[in-house]
Amino acid sequence: MLKDKVAQVYTPMVKRTVVVRGKRQVIDIPFVADLLFVYDSRAVIDPIVERTRTLQYRFARGGAQGTPIVVRDEDMESFMAVTQGSEPFKYYSMEEVSDALCGKDIIIVGGELDGCRGKLMTVRGTRKKRLVVSLGGLLAAGVLVEPDFIRLADEAESGEEEKAARR
Repeated sequence: MLKDKVAQVYTPMVKRTVVVRGKRQVIDIPFVADLLFVYDSRAVIDPIVERTRTLQYRFARGGAQGTPIVVRDEDMESFMAVTQGSEPFKYYSMEEVSDALCGKDIIIVGGELDGCRGKLMTVRGTRKKRLVVSLGGLLAAGVLVEPDFIRLADEAESGEEEKAARR
């Protein structure tokens, strides 16, 4: 319904196996049934929300009353790259992505997720590293990444500043 009316709509999806007419099929279903991310101006979105009873904004906790949650463009692009890529990913609740589990800010340099920003999640007892991208306190997604592609955000940014200064 919204695809023709706004610039962009994204729904986080997950694959589930269901039985249809006696046969197993893998289908995509929304991870959170009532969650859509819409990219457009409030002038375009507000009239649609007013006309459609089943649509409403999600509001930020602790902020000014009536302020909808807004996700930064860079965060949304990284989240979409993680959840739409070929690598298997996992959704996390915000409680699962605490500061104790996710530490340093990283940027992926090279590979399929080139340019994605997020936090580095390491789990004790394993050598696997995950890039975790969170969206405004709503939801997070993580994907396994090769250690060779991981750069600390501070190092990657200072390296780009040095390259620009040499030009």
